[in-house]
Amino acid sequence: MSIDPATLNRRVVVERYTLVPGPLNDEYLWAPIRKVWAAMVYDDVEEVFESNQWMVKRYVRFTMHFSRDISEVDRLLCMGVTYEILGIKEIGNRAGIEIKAKAVDPGGV
Repeated sequence: MSIDPATLNRRVVVERYTLVPGPLNDEYLWAPIRKVWAAMVYDDVEEVFESNQWMVKRYVRFTMHFSRDISEVDRLLCMGVTYEILGIKEIGNRAGIEIKAKAVDPGGV
């Protein structure tokens, strides 16, 4: 199975929680490790009542070319929305990966 390049129409930034040295002390920040082209499909949207208000949880699937250095501890940025990685599945024999993710802040697109 191969990935159709025409479907990879979203620019996604992969970020990792990284120790950044500072002039006075070191701190942990989300730092970009790579930008990739990906396909995005909306999986599910659910409304839940949390903290005395209605919240929206949005789940999506990103499909991109194979990369072994992306893991569940990373996060994705796409079109101004931050996504928490829930799971990664290999497609074919290193043809690509499928990432299931949840929007951290479902505002935006």
